[in-house]
Amino acid sequence: MFFPWTMPEFTGAADGFGSYNTSIVDSFEEIEGVAVKRIAIQYQALAVPVVNPAVLPGEYNGSIYDGVDKLIARMERESIDCPTEKFVVVGYSQGALAAHLALRILARTDPQLLERVEGVAFVADPGRQFNPAEDWWRSASYESPRTIHLYAPGVVESLSAGVWSAANLFNGDVAGPLPDAVATSTVSLCHNRDLVCSAFVGASVGQHTNYTESELQGLAALLARTVPGGSGSISWTLSIHP
Repeated sequence: MFFPWTMPEFTGAADGFGSYNTSIVDSFEEIEGVAVKRIAIQYQALAVPVVNPAVLPGEYNGSIYDGVDKLIARMERESIDCPTEKFVVVGYSQGALAAHLALRILARTDPQLLERVEGVAFVADPGRQFNPAEDWWRSASYESPRTIHLYAPGVVESLSAGVWSAANLFNGDVAGPLPDAVATSTVSLCHNRDLVCSAFVGASVGQHTNYTESELQGLAALLARTVPGGSGSISWTLSIHP
């Protein structure tokens, strides 16, 4: 059975930000004690074809690169309008993939713009590489005062990669690691058995849609710890759990 899809409609600058991204930024602002300028990248964000057969593979691929192009274009525009502005990039699922690819492209085409990215937070990145350089966990939670509980990925998950990376294993022009300029300032969550960011036999889509508010707050705390200045300059306690 085919389910028709329609293009999203946006009425304001923050439309399309997404509930997970909103939770992360809300917590980030609370931890940092500041307000940030929120910019939604208003791209197609089509459903995966296996979820909605009305979306063809070519259309889905176009949706990803619609996000890539619009993220880069908006960063370029913001850098002109606000020459001292710094960026924090947040993305979930397809949004994380579009951001992952955009950052890789900027490393080749505009490294100076890439240098203005001070922090990255991904949830369920389909572009996650095997043994990535970024800081990634299966779960996290935040406790005041400045204590972050982190839960390590399982052995199988540690040996896996995101579904996009797995599908493009031999296409280095598309798939690949985050550039060095941002990898060390990137924090990421990927549930054990989340098929999208950890593709292996036995993984499922069910683990892709159940990230909790507590986990998103933990990711926000990791991001705040990573970003230079502010909370990034204050001592944190990391509690690591298997």
